[in-house]
Amino acid sequence: VNNGYSNVFNPAMSINGLFLGTALSGPESEEASTGLKVQEVELQFITNVDPYFSANLILAMEGGEGLEVEEGFLQVTPQPANLSFRFGKMKVPFGRENYLHTHALPFIDKSLVSPAVLGEEGLGEVGLEVSWLAPLPFYSLVYASALNGDNENLFNSAQGKDLAYFGGLKSLFDLTDDSTLEAGLSYAAGKNSDDKVSQAAGAHLIYKWKPARTSTSRSAVAVLEALYSDRPEVEGSEAELQGKLAGAYGSLQWQLARRWYVAGRFDYLGLNLASSEATKRESVIFTLAPTEFSALRLQGSATQPPEGGDPVYEAFFQVNFT
Repeated sequence: VNNGYSNVFNPAMSINGLFLGTALSGPESEEASTGLKVQEVELQFITNVDPYFSANLILAMEGGEGLEVEEGFLQVTPQPANLSFRFGKMKVPFGRENYLHTHALPFIDKSLVSPAVLGEEGLGEVGLEVSWLAPLPFYSLVYASALNGDNENLFNSAQGKDLAYFGGLKSLFDLTDDSTLEAGLSYAAGKNSDDKVSQAAGAHLIYKWKPARTSTSRSAVAVLEALYSDRPEVEGSEAELQGKLAGAYGSLQWQLARRWYVAGRFDYLGLNLASSEATKRESVIFTLAPTEFSALRLQGSATQPPEGGDPVYEAFFQVNFT
């Protein structure tokens, strides 16, 4: 039936679901508990609006309940002078982990330092982003963004007119025919609820190896990311992790066979390696990925809290489908 509408404007759609089982041994906390749950359901719609704009809308139901806009932005299709523009609500490309959605994380949970610096939901803001592909012999992308400054961990200014700002650099180098190295720098600043300037900075390296002859059965990914934040204390606030904070994590993933992967990660959250107030965590994960549309993942973690507290042991089993 010809109803006057064209299928050209139908969006590409996808649904991702995460189901999670958790077992906890150690001091109980509000963030972790034993049980089964729907971790998240995510819906994504992508389409060309017209010759000038494309749209990307991602709706998330955390815990399988409620519906919120995780990302929703327009991107300008023409890219004059290698410039790209997008505006709306988006995950800021701050470092490696922040811009990844839950189902795309290499581990079931985030590192210790990322939520501590950027919050549990990460740095996702309403704003305007400009990126520039530098005319260099290697891939190099420069970012600059003006953000609304709603992030409660870093900004959340009492003055509605106060904006936050982000700048970043990501470069990719071909080391050999089979390996690449990505290097990135990130910086964000804005006023907090006490009208003081909060800052966060980060750096990351990603090494990827995928030999052409065994590309379906052998690969490796090594990641190192460090974050730092300086958040002046807000008078009367009971929030933890104010002041200066630093941390890092390193991970290594190895592909065992066509559908099997194993990875390990070490997390550190504190101010210096000698500090007795540091929190440390070791994690290992096994993944069975029958296809690119599904994965079964089993992860174990041991967290050592600061000042010699009792360790917390966690086990996760996740079913991930798209």
